Amino acid sequence: MTEGNADYGAMDSEDFRLMVRAWIQEHYPEDKRFIVRRMGMDEIGGWVRALGAKGWLAPSWPREWGGMGLPIRKQIIFMEELSRHGCARFPDQALNLVGPLLMTFGTPEQKARHLHRIARGEEIWCQGYSEPAAGSDLASLQCKAVRDGDSFIVNGEKTWTTLAFCADWIFTLVRTSNAGRKQEGISILLIDLNTPGVTVRPIDSFTGEREFAQVIFDNARVPSENLVGEADRGWDIAKSVLGHERVMVGAPIIPMMALRQLEDLMDRLGTFGDTGALDRYAALRLDLYDLTTMFEEYVRRIEEGSRLAETSRSSRSVRPNSTQRSPRRSCCRLGIWRVWRSRSRCRTMWRSRSKFMQLRGFPPFTAVPTRCSATLSHAPCCDCRAECDDERDPR
Repeated sequence: MTEGNADYGAMDSEDFRLMVRAWIQEHYPEDKRFIVRRMGMDEIGGWVRALGAKGWLAPSWPREWGGMGLPIRKQIIFMEELSRHGCARFPDQALNLVGPLLMTFGTPEQKARHLHRIARGEEIWCQGYSEPAAGSDLASLQCKAVRDGDSFIVNGEKTWTTLAFCADWIFTLVRTSNAGRKQEGISILLIDLNTPGVTVRPIDSFTGEREFAQVIFDNARVPSENLVGEADRGWDIAKSVLGHERVMVGAPIIPMMALRQLEDLMDRLGTFGDTGALDRYAALRLDLYDLTTMFEEYVRRIEEGSRLAETSRSSRSVRPNSTQRSPRRSCCRLGIWRVWRSRSRCRTMWRSRSKFMQLRGFPPFTAVPTRCSATLSHAPCCDCRAECDDERDPR
């Protein structure tokens, strides 16, 4: 069985974890671990190509399109191992957005042309949505595409386009008609960034880093075969793609990585022996556990055919709080803020969930009491030093 068609879904979960862990340890560059900014292909391209050659670049994609075909539980394991080793996020719009877009709405020719190349890391994509006068009000976009025979002539501008300067292609919303409501008359085009008339201008941040760019179209001729779905019906498709994006924004890999950095810092400072710091660390771990569980449930619903819009709204609502509780700034909050714990998260629950986290390869909680005396009254919870129902996070 070759790497490309290996059935990882049939593997034992622990064997799969150890295999992924060993391979990442051997192949991921040491000097690129726990990078806190987005990296371009000039920096992380070697890793992307290594994953592509291994067949591991698209864990959630079906095997028929070059993905690993992992069930959601193994996708989480894969995320955990990436976060454990501090693997940087690479340009992934093609994996998270273009892939689902083409699998659902693309023509057979579009799928055959792009999907396997994306899964091998041979095509990098960016997302052309926002414009200078159409950000949150995306339906007001004015970038125009006029039909000319078997092509579209595209004129306009996209801005704040993430990592466009290291992309090969852009999937973009264009206006093909002004009739009807502003949500109507919008289409989706796949545009090769090497097309004559397309200019990419990087936008420098205050820190000197480059993450965003302007993409300018000046009479760029795009083949009509690059139209996704029906002309003037792109808004509904775009909402579906945004739904996928919102679900992936809720993926727990960033909080996983942040918590791992926090663990390393606490280990170096010796604060795992401090009860107060350990309480707060345990609270963050439980938040991450909840986020991971919810993410698994949302992905399961999507795989079963549930409406993506409802699922993605829930995912979007939970992610910001869980992410903000465990980034780098959580390190300096140890000992400052007080963590709210309901009775369902008293020490007894911590001990049972600690066993679950040990099975995932995390270090065990070492200072969790063996019992909890909390009742339905307002009695203090063991030696938590506060009443469960009255403890609140003042942030």
